[in-house]
Amino acid sequence: MTLSSLGIGFVLVAVVVAGVASVLLIARYHLHSFLSPNVPNADASILIVEGWMDDAALKRVLPIFNHGEYSTLVTVGGPLKMGAYLSPYKTLAELSAATLTAFGCDTDRLVAVPSGDSMRDRTESTAITFREWLAVYRPDVQSVNLYSHGVHARRSWVLYKRALEPSVRVGVISSTPMAYDPVHWWRSSEGAKRVLVECIALTHTLIVGSLK
Repeated sequence: MTLSSLGIGFVLVAVVVAGVASVLLIARYHLHSFLSPNVPNADASILIVEGWMDDAALKRVLPIFNHGEYSTLVTVGGPLKMGAYLSPYKTLAELSAATLTAFGCDTDRLVAVPSGDSMRDRTESTAITFREWLAVYRPDVQSVNLYSHGVHARRSWVLYKRALEPSVRVGVISSTPMAYDPVHWWRSSEGAKRVLVECIALTHTLIVGSLK
């Protein structure tokens, strides 16, 4: 091996290392914000709330709903996986609607839209169920916003856009996680786990997932 070939090899290795380092640096500072976008539609008439979120995230939706021009808040979600035999609420949609009612949400503007059990993707199932509900009860709606939690928001947004657009425009609002610092998410095992899991899930959705 000549000195020139060694030099070329060294340059190639350096380029690869620099490239990997750049990707990691970009991911460190921008990946969390990419996965948790905030792009709401100003003219949205319905606010969709994913029912699986914790009470703190649900409570933060009320100021958004009350200060917007929304006519209806819709909770979505499938069957409870734990405690269903003890709870009067059998789905996450019903449970989150009851929680929001306890927080003071106007029940005349609150609707629970439960979805069935899904062997594939629960978010996909809720998007399809909401599309069917919208076609029957609110076919006039042209714009909605989806309220999701943290890094799950990007994937939910993709699935709801697939289900509803171009007939209905979909915006997204991401709730800030309280379990870790989203700015320094890599310093927390919880933050790192959620970001990595959602990266894999989003990649799968973009490559494989398809709505019926």
